[in-house]
Amino acid sequence: MGHICRICNNLKVDVMPWGGTICRVCKSISITNLPTLHELSIFYQKFNKVYYGGGRKSNAKKRQDRYACAYIKVIHKFRQFGTLIDIGSSTNPFPNYIAKKGFDVTVADLNKPERLDPGIRFINASLNDELEIINRAENEFDIVTNFAVIEHCRDPRIAVKAMSRLCSSNGIIVLTTPDIGSFTDQNFLGRSKWFNPPEHLHLISRKGLERLFNEANFNLIYTCKFELNLIRWLARYGLIMLEGIVGAIVKKLNPKYWKHARSHRIAKGQGIALYVFRKQS
Repeated sequence: MGHICRICNNLKVDVMPWGGTICRVCKSISITNLPTLHELSIFYQKFNKVYYGGGRKSNAKKRQDRYACAYIKVIHKFRQFGTLIDIGSSTNPFPNYIAKKGFDVTVADLNKPERLDPGIRFINASLNDELEIINRAENEFDIVTNFAVIEHCRDPRIAVKAMSRLCSSNGIIVLTTPDIGSFTDQNFLGRSKWFNPPEHLHLISRKGLERLFNEANFNLIYTCKFELNLIRWLARYGLIMLEGIVGAIVKKLNPKYWKHARSHRIAKGQGIALYVFRKQS
């Protein structure tokens, strides 16, 4: 049986020995064999208990606080107030901080965050399941946020449709996800470090995300390579660019070795992309 890109529905995919497929058209990466919803439910019941925001436990709170403040700066580029739902908050205090800025906040997640302030509504829901709130909250939210969430979803197309139904006319969806499909990513001497099932099931390129959101009547209005400050940005993306250039040179001089490395090595570069999509009226 042939494989198909789960993002753009193209048949031009390469099946890799590490359990994923790479689409030659949209450049997105997907797991070859999807876990069941039950398997994912079991995994995520434990996930938040050991998740520290993508780094060491020792400085997790400080790091998560800084990410929350960085997310708010992005939100303020487009909205100063309104109704907001954050899906998959996990341990990030973003909902608490944005509520203090005057936003009417709801959180949707599998487990209620321990740091969630009183007065913020909580709904037990996941983008891997049917969102129970959709029937009574359709078009309710001016802003839908999900930071580092969509790569965890079993079916990204269903996840985007669910978010779109929650979003009001001219509302926005703000998300972060691994940066995939760039020049550097396509030339690394190895596969993306971000692909690590059952946690990350799909790594979606900009082209792939635009396709999914265009199908749901959204347009991309802003994107960037995300970091907390300029120094960290230069360090992260400078290393990524260097690794990509080295890979491109090796690809030109020794394509056989490059192809082998692509299949059997994990690259060090790991960028983060931030996107803002606006719903069309």
